[in-house]
Amino acid sequence: MAFTIQKAVRVQVPVKVALIAPSGGGKTKSALRLAKGFGGKTAMIDTENKRGLYYADTFEYEYIPFNAPFEPERYVEAIDFALTKGVQNIIIDSASHEWIGKGGCLEIHEKITAASPSKNSYTAWNKVTERHAKFVEAVIRCPVNLILCLRGKDEYVLDQKEGSKSAPRKVGVGAQMRDGLEYECTVTFLIDTESHIATVSKDFEDMFKTPEIITEEHGIKLVKWANSGAVPPPPPAPEPYVPAAVNRTTSTPSNGSAAPKLLIGIVDDILTQQTRRGVKYGIVINGVPHGTFKAEMADLAFSLKNQEVEYTIWKDGQYSMIGILKQKVPAPAVTESQNSDAEAETEQEKLPF
Repeated sequence: MAFTIQKAVRVQVPVKVALIAPSGGGKTKSALRLAKGFGGKTAMIDTENKRGLYYADTFEYEYIPFNAPFEPERYVEAIDFALTKGVQNIIIDSASHEWIGKGGCLEIHEKITAASPSKNSYTAWNKVTERHAKFVEAVIRCPVNLILCLRGKDEYVLDQKEGSKSAPRKVGVGAQMRDGLEYECTVTFLIDTESHIATVSKDFEDMFKTPEIITEEHGIKLVKWANSGAVPPPPPAPEPYVPAAVNRTTSTPSNGSAAPKLLIGIVDDILTQQTRRGVKYGIVINGVPHGTFKAEMADLAFSLKNQEVEYTIWKDGQYSMIGILKQKVPAPAVTESQNSDAEAETEQEKLPF
């Protein structure tokens, strides 16, 4: 890609906020206050077993339950799904599960290490880092305001109050998350458990110099700053990915039901090759968020449920690019001549993906 140079112009950006606090610090309520200040439609992705519903009588927001496994890819799917609902703000409560939760990165690391012949936990981090990076990339590229609630690493300190004995107090000393995520945020707040007062650990515009309880005014101030620049040009629409050797044609399932709108490609020559082996393949190509694509693929599999359809999805970044349908069909009688032809097939006759 060729480099370009141009005059720097301040443009509008979505707000990215991290809220870090120990248990009971008020992350959820603070996030909802911020989102209310942002304005627009808000969706909460809740990994905390319906705790996200505690404030449904106080704030107006859409609710997306998110249960284990908390794999990085599923976080990306959840963000993509929320975006399909036309929201302007997304709250993830809690993002820490992507790292410490069931099916999260730490558990993935343990499983990779245990399955490795060498049991080398250091090299196992390579695969974990690659998967975690997909989640971080989704945070960076999210086109709407995003609030990440992160569990604090709880520690206790002894507070000496005048005229009384020392008393333990729970404090947060960082987030239960891989280091570095706060660098991707516009602002990071550390919230005290007892007072609920928020202190800024990252605020490059010095908007919040005084520690105080987070209110809607913080959201209004943040979004006003974010929208103070020029309107950025819209990103180019993703183009459907089509392998060079693939010829696209339209198709209808053989049971006569209408195919979902995303079924736009069936490769005739591949179908001819593979039907002889008792398996028929179709290709689905698109450029929509992965959550939408997965739902459409599931609908297609259901529409062909009497014909034993399986499907697999390949992804490329935020968007699903290609899906493969595998449909079992009755195998025709094989003559001796055909059997000889099959034995003579080369590797080049197999699927080109």
